[in-house]
Amino acid sequence: MVKLSKYEKIATAIVWLVYFVYGIATSLMNTTIIDLTEILQTDVSTVSYGLLSRAVFHCIGAPLFGWTFTLFSREFQYALSLALFGLGTCFTASSKTFTTFIVFNSLAGLATSGVDIASYVILLEIYKENANPYLQAMGGFWGLGQILAPLITRPFLSSDETFETGNTTITKHIPTSIQIPYNVLGIACVVVGGFVMIFTCFYESQKSKSSDHSPKTKVEPDLASRSSSLSASFRENIGKHPIKREDSFLLPKKLPKGYYITIVLLAAILVNFQIGLDLDFFNFLHTYAVEGPTKITKSDASYLVSLCGFVQLASRFVSIFISIYVRPGTIISISSLITLAAVISLIFTGTTITGLWTGAIILSIGLAPIGSSIYAYLEERMTVTSTIAAILSFSSTILSTSGPYIVGNAISTDPFVFILYILICNVSVIIMYIMLVIAEVWRRRYLEKQKNLNTLFNNRPNYISKP
Repeated sequence: MVKLSKYEKIATAIVWLVYFVYGIATSLMNTTIIDLTEILQTDVSTVSYGLLSRAVFHCIGAPLFGWTFTLFSREFQYALSLALFGLGTCFTASSKTFTTFIVFNSLAGLATSGVDIASYVILLEIYKENANPYLQAMGGFWGLGQILAPLITRPFLSSDETFETGNTTITKHIPTSIQIPYNVLGIACVVVGGFVMIFTCFYESQKSKSSDHSPKTKVEPDLASRSSSLSASFRENIGKHPIKREDSFLLPKKLPKGYYITIVLLAAILVNFQIGLDLDFFNFLHTYAVEGPTKITKSDASYLVSLCGFVQLASRFVSIFISIYVRPGTIISISSLITLAAVISLIFTGTTITGLWTGAIILSIGLAPIGSSIYAYLEERMTVTSTIAAILSFSSTILSTSGPYIVGNAISTDPFVFILYILICNVSVIIMYIMLVIAEVWRRRYLEKQKNLNTLFNNRPNYISKP
């Protein structure tokens, strides 16, 4: 095990706590879209604009936070993002008009950019190329929140109860009360944001006291420089089974700038399709199960979403241990093939209840470890800064912006669009990873060539005579 200081332990625990609460709050809409239509007196396609507005403003927030993180305290903005996200979540289900519904969803979407970027970069700066197990754990806590969300919202969903009075059957409609879990989770996000702020202020206070007693000691300006200064010792103490890195000559200090631009762009496109697949699968699985060919009840659909979240959670925590021994690239390739098999299964058997449950569960297993492994894959080859994380965060919303609109408008009339959508996303992920592999092969050949040239240069005859 890594020997962590108290500071790193608390910082890591706070990031995991953030992602746990964040996972619950971001997953509330997965099982409440139909009930939101009841509140707003509209249809599913109109409510889907809420998901669309979240994606659009996440897209706007990514470059915004990527820029502001370099100018102001990242930890303060981290706490502020959580508070804004909590505010947007709290009032999403309490909106009485479609306009306020869009405004609060947009606010929540903007804040998610800051939460995502800061969470990933903090752990990457602390653990560097060994960060994948900790990123997988972060994703695991998000998944734990994801499976709890349907269970939390289920008692508050609208329903129809049937009563028999003599020879008369009376059906009573119980209206939705999902405003309660939305409000509670929104407040919880604000409280966790307060924890981040308190920890940041306490750390800065302790740092100032330390500098007063030790004037010659250089005081790091923020969490980023603090974690960077400790990263070397972390890499040496990752544990009994450290992640094996490539030979030193394959980890050069200099490579053509085009290589780095290429792998960042390819990774960004891969993230685009991967996040689009993951988010929209869970966003519309409940609706597809209810309104698609299986026509199961909303209650059973909630259990399906919850089970898929639980399976993904288990897969994430298993991935923590797998990522200690297996490289991120291998995890991405195997997981992508598992998701492809699941989508093919849904195409041929998804019209039956058994086929739907089986395909959805297998897909949940394959989706679990990919997102975190992409960041770890890049960190092995370069330093993932706030700017690069912002690029990945921005790209993750491009498809998410159009996905809810496409699927939301068509799922009621043509449910197969949902299956076709996740198939296209999955195939695109595989293509992008193959291109990353091609870039990796070029990198190895380039470095081998440079090594041979250096060897020839160092072994050249010395014709210059000494005076």
